[in-house]
Amino acid sequence: MSGTTTSRTSLLGSTVVLLGILGSTSGCAGFNGVLRPGGGGETTGAGTYEGEACRRVYYDLDDHDPESDYNHNEKKFPIGEDTSPEAQLLLATCARHMKKGRLGHETRQWNRIKPLDPEKVYLSLDDRDLDIVSAALSAVIIGNDEVAARFQHERHYKDARYQGLVLFYASLIRREDLSAALARIAVPAEVKTTFLAQFDGAAQRARAAGLAPEEMTVYVKIPLDVHASRSKHYEAYTELYAELDELLAKSEKARGNAEAAAALAPSFVDLRSRFVAKCGTLDCRGRPLWAHTTRELALLAVAEGKRLDAHVESHMHEREGSYVGGFIQAITAAQYAELSRMREASAKYQKAKENGIDEQTARTLAGGTTGFRFKDRAFFHVDLRLPTYAKALDGSGLGSPRASAFPVGSVQPAAGGKGVKITFEKDRHPSQEAYNCRTTNRISRIHRDGRLDYEEVCNWRPVTVESERHKPVTVPAAEAKNLQRGDVVSFLALGEEARIVEVKRGDVVVQLRGDAVREPN
Repeated sequence: MSGTTTSRTSLLGSTVVLLGILGSTSGCAGFNGVLRPGGGGETTGAGTYEGEACRRVYYDLDDHDPESDYNHNEKKFPIGEDTSPEAQLLLATCARHMKKGRLGHETRQWNRIKPLDPEKVYLSLDDRDLDIVSAALSAVIIGNDEVAARFQHERHYKDARYQGLVLFYASLIRREDLSAALARIAVPAEVKTTFLAQFDGAAQRARAAGLAPEEMTVYVKIPLDVHASRSKHYEAYTELYAELDELLAKSEKARGNAEAAAALAPSFVDLRSRFVAKCGTLDCRGRPLWAHTTRELALLAVAEGKRLDAHVESHMHEREGSYVGGFIQAITAAQYAELSRMREASAKYQKAKENGIDEQTARTLAGGTTGFRFKDRAFFHVDLRLPTYAKALDGSGLGSPRASAFPVGSVQPAAGGKGVKITFEKDRHPSQEAYNCRTTNRISRIHRDGRLDYEEVCNWRPVTVESERHKPVTVPAAEAKNLQRGDVVSFLALGEEARIVEVKRGDVVVQLRGDAVREPN
């Protein structure tokens, strides 16, 4: 929804103490479902807006037959798409009129457009360009039974994840930011006032839902903590993220041309390297800048037709749990970690109680808590991985890159000066070698043709047998500049050509792609 976003910096400090989430009490009357007189019939829902602008989102009540149109007729009242903030605000605030049929049933105005889907809005949140109007609209839809029922075929958002989402939005979105965003939208002032009251009312209802402390932690506190942490991160790397934005804008055009993609890719590699140099640790790969540059390098490699480069960059985020660069992915990963901790604590607590342990001791064994078990579908489905973009280049008869990891035996310039040749340490295992063998006069076998075999006696000595683990591979020089003998290199290879994924020195990862990293403090 264009024109409804607020910058990341304007939201800094918005993660306030949760006690202040629902301070306002205005707007609660908007959710009482009171029947009152209205032009052309009756209207449901106090605290709504009535005006000519509502014709944009509702069909004229005069066109509704009270004896037949209580069921939706798609041909007569088609519902289209309009995600503009103007239309969605009107849809949320406009009064919905109704007629009564002869038997007392109600025929209500049908809406012309679909409402926003709160789940889709949440999954698309970008904390660097937060669409607070869409988030607030979602809270109103979730918190208003009347709004939810009229747009979602009687779907209600009663479960804890939706109520927690409203509380998260209520804490994250500052009133002055929302008012400023609404001021830029071309709807009547009364619509904006009504909507702010609805947003407050939605938060009140969410608080009244009575979420458990553990649910508040998972659905509200963790998202706020993730937002605060990422906000600090963006502040620390402001210049690099500004560069990223410029490069991403260029990349959208470059992906359509192999030459343009080839010219732009080194800039992403350089930006990623400078970020890792400043960030320093392996944890950098979970940060948005590393994730976004890596994803873009995969897409540019696809545009260039470079299968190996596309595969190695895609490989970094193709496994579930490997991509936490997005705002919602970072929240989900933190929620899953807390969920696992709570489940483990619950199991320990239950085991202690089942074996006759007193309450205080049982809680102590469980880490000071009884734990908590969330219901099924307690979280929105979020993939913590990215597509394997490189598969777009794969085809029948083409081999797929193989992932391997072996210790380095030697590093030397490749023939022709193209890259660096890595030779791997050979496998060594003990064996025995026969020597000083001699034939005795004792017969060991008689053949059918009469030939005789005589027994042979040898002395034996221990030897070490060597075997090749992997044939030597050639990698770009930039990826091998920090390699040492004995380092364990993880790589993807197509034939003799390879790309480094990471390098371990002992148990410590010291290189990620072509960049040196250190252990987190």
